Amino acid sequence: LRELGAAHLLAEGVPGRFTFHDLLRDYAGELAAEHEDATARREAVRRLLDHYLGTLHRAADLASPGRDPIGLPAMHSGAAPERFEGHIEGARWVKTELPNLLAAADLAARTGFDAHVWRLVWNTTYFSPRVGGQPGGIETLGLALDVADRNGDTAGRVHMHRMLYWHFLYLGRLAESERHLQRALELCGETGDPVLRARIHRSFGILRGRQGRFTDALDHSRRGLRLFQASGHKRGEAAMLNAIGWYQLQLGRTDEAFEHCLRSLEQCEALGDLPGQGIALDSLASVDHARGRHHEAVAGFHRAIERFERAYDHPNQAESLERLTAVHLAAGDLPAAQESWRRRIGALEYFDPHAAAEAQERLRRFAD
Repeated sequence: LRELGAAHLLAEGVPGRFTFHDLLRDYAGELAAEHEDATARREAVRRLLDHYLGTLHRAADLASPGRDPIGLPAMHSGAAPERFEGHIEGARWVKTELPNLLAAADLAARTGFDAHVWRLVWNTTYFSPRVGGQPGGIETLGLALDVADRNGDTAGRVHMHRMLYWHFLYLGRLAESERHLQRALELCGETGDPVLRARIHRSFGILRGRQGRFTDALDHSRRGLRLFQASGHKRGEAAMLNAIGWYQLQLGRTDEAFEHCLRSLEQCEALGDLPGQGIALDSLASVDHARGRHHEAVAGFHRAIERFERAYDHPNQAESLERLTAVHLAAGDLPAAQESWRRRIGALEYFDPHAAAEAQERLRRFAD
């Protein structure tokens, strides 16, 4: 690589990363087509795709230990996925490689490596909120869904409809979000997977909560809890206990909310689930805030934020900092509110610069 760089056939834009000039890239492709047979070229593409998918999968597993497996196609022996010391190193790799990961999904679709397509998109979409940047949007998700549809890959179809649900939920397009989630639920019956069905009920709970239909959200959360419990899925059970507590809080049932969220925290601690601990601590702090227990709420939000920092979970950290700011404002402590809001801006800058700019503008108005 350095020899090619010295000959001006490659450019090293940043240390350790090389790129072609557009014309040289096209010429290299022509030479490969002329001097390498179709089998060799296809093997090279497969090694590339296996490298990206295998490395991405490892990074996602480190970020969320114990997450539900999606299964990978058999890896080529020459793919050599990267290894990471921990989840932060893996997340940084994903942040750097995000454009290449999306390009790899497109390449897989164009070259007939269909099993790679939705798995690359699913893992990238799962990770992208943590590291900043959009996961390719509706075009990439639609491409992956089309490939899964074409192959009759039911699991891939369910996961892509779930990703489209999240995409439209983020955009506030709730009708489209619900349409994809309902389709995922219908397809889920073909998989016979109770854990996947439980996750869809969890998603319905989030959607109903966004619609302000907290009784319905609570009902879906309880359905999800029963399915997770019947499957012996402890992480899912812990998540649903917290969801039940959260919607009970929205309905004003603070005693029941506290009990369920505390049980969730205890289970997450037993599992070593840092993001889950942060979410449960955030919920418990919100219960304290609702009860008017200012000091307890502040302490609880700080504990939640510490867990999210350790988990490299900037989106949830930003949400907890927003709630902490509200507690300080309710108590009339403007300096503390400004400080927590500044920290929120720092968390937002990592994954959503537009939201960070809006938060910065709001900070200027705090003193008014």
